[in-house]
Amino acid sequence: MNDTFTEKFRNRNIKTALLKLENIQALEEILHQKMITSSKFKGKFKRGRIPKRKELCLLLKEIKPEVDRYLGVSGISTPPVNYSKVDYTKYYERLAKDTVLPMLSTPLFLTLDDISLYTRLIFGLPVLLISSLATTNIIKKIIEERRGASEYNFVDKSIKLERQPVYDLIPTLAHEYAHHIQKEKNIPKEKYFSFFNEGQARSVQRHVSVQEMIKNDDSRFMMRSLDFDISELRATHMWLTKYFRKNTNACQNCQPRVPTTGGRSRVLNTSGMLALLGALAFR
Repeated sequence: MNDTFTEKFRNRNIKTALLKLENIQALEEILHQKMITSSKFKGKFKRGRIPKRKELCLLLKEIKPEVDRYLGVSGISTPPVNYSKVDYTKYYERLAKDTVLPMLSTPLFLTLDDISLYTRLIFGLPVLLISSLATTNIIKKIIEERRGASEYNFVDKSIKLERQPVYDLIPTLAHEYAHHIQKEKNIPKEKYFSFFNEGQARSVQRHVSVQEMIKNDDSRFMMRSLDFDISELRATHMWLTKYFRKNTNACQNCQPRVPTTGGRSRVLNTSGMLALLGALAFR
């Protein structure tokens, strides 16, 4: 892969190619269809089974041929895959910060000098721990710490996955494997190529979601990808319409024809640009 070819993937060149007025209508059509699809899947779903650690390699082998075919590659190695390890040091630090320290600051511990510290601990600790752990905020933090995060390590070429139900895990696994393909094809990892790298990986994630939904007759495989797409495409559509109103007179009547999440407008970041790239360039 020479420098001339690689330059096509640079953020500034992708941005130049995609920031065109006609893309607004295409973006609206794509977003409209995704919202219709999402509305069909609304409802309560049973939480799926979380695959065991030993199953992860088998799941990767199952989806690898389809991802390779979709991206038109061959001879790609199979990376090691495992669940992310939980940093229990941070977990216990957070638990102590949110429970023990507030407890030590209560009147029970700051007054009544005639009561021994031992007595205060006996009566105060259980009450405050139970009340603190019962709050939704603390429970969410604990769950987040236990789940870990999904990522591809470009140094040792390995995949780490968040513990999640199989209908979310498989598309996420496909996303991280796409980054492995990029590594083996020498597509630069630098921040200047983030639009392409993430946009392509998100496209792979979406494709595998659809394939698995059809294969398993289970719409839950599509939910996470749809949530990502709709949120990012809405934000991108808002940014584009305001961009053209501000920079040209060609879009005086451009108004969002789809619901938006909030009224804030920010510069188009990686998330928004990869959404536009994934929607328009990898359909």
